[in-house]
Amino acid sequence: MRTPENEANEVGGAIDPRFGMKIKERRIERGMSIRETAEMAGCSAAQLTRLENGQRRIRSQQLLRSLSRALIIPYDELCELAGPAFQQKDGSLMQQAFPSIKNDVQEEALKEFAAIISASTITAEQKDKLLEMCTAYVQYCDSQNSRNGSDKKN
Repeated sequence: MRTPENEANEVGGAIDPRFGMKIKERRIERGMSIRETAEMAGCSAAQLTRLENGQRRIRSQQLLRSLSRALIIPYDELCELAGPAFQQKDGSLMQQAFPSIKNDVQEEALKEFAAIISASTITAEQKDKLLEMCTAYVQYCDSQNSRNGSDKKN
């Protein structure tokens, strides 16, 4: 008889429950129903329920991207939780897109920035955080330009 446990073992061991926990946690945080989230992600409510409960492994990169967009979770974070088939071999997507990232703090700040700007609406708190991040970045760039002697005077 085919069971979720057998299915998990057939495709590389037990399913890591953190993936399902993360998408369920974010769905609830955003006040979304299973049906609404499934519709946005392009899957059935039953499939989403099985993913959330760790009864099914995600197999589609397209679904992973859709869940990332629907739930506003950084794609590379979901890749890490989804298992080895989705994990990046040459560093995170953020590091690939922004090779100047030198540490986890910078990467986390960029992820937070991306999560805020990818939302269809932002709260006053998120707006303040975004302005704070942009101001800090401009100050950083100014200090780098001054240090490198490339600060242009008008």
